[in-house]
Amino acid sequence: MYNHSDIVLHRPPPPCPRRRNTSQTFVSLDNPPCCAVKHPPPLPPLPDHWKCEFGYSKPWDRVATLAFRMAVLISFGHDNLDSVWEICHSEEKWAHDKDRLAQRTTTTTVVAGLLVGATAAFITTTPPVEELLNYTRRGPYLLLLLSFSITLGSLIVGSSMIFITLKCDPVWFCSVGVVARLICPA
Repeated sequence: MYNHSDIVLHRPPPPCPRRRNTSQTFVSLDNPPCCAVKHPPPLPPLPDHWKCEFGYSKPWDRVATLAFRMAVLISFGHDNLDSVWEICHSEEKWAHDKDRLAQRTTTTTVVAGLLVGATAAFITTTPPVEELLNYTRRGPYLLLLLSFSITLGSLIVGSSMIFITLKCDPVWFCSVGVVARLICPA
């Protein structure tokens, strides 16, 4: 059986015993099945700045932990960075999660584009019933302009994030995207 040092040193697997052909199974003698099971190498430890540990006093530590988990959930779609660390070190998981994240960002960007259009319509038109909702007055108009600016900014950031997410690989993501240059594999 394989052990971890065999995988690291790239030793060939031990010869497999040949099985006899039965009526239920057919084993080709040209291409025998491999007995060795390859296990992935162990993950490096999670960087300290990825851990959800804060040195604040009792109520603020809970607030910081909640804010950190919400930011990770919004950014990566996971509630902690342990699963993101595992994804960064597996090519199959990376490809699946990258496509999932790009699809979610695309959906959010489309919604942001629709909101930009709706906000622009409110800014440029007169209200149908001014007594009920007059959004041309100074306060509501400034808030509509602020909403328009924020939504347009999110549209730009979302579009660039989609482009970068689809082009990056896990090594770049670890070393540049989340600034853990010394931890990630090269």
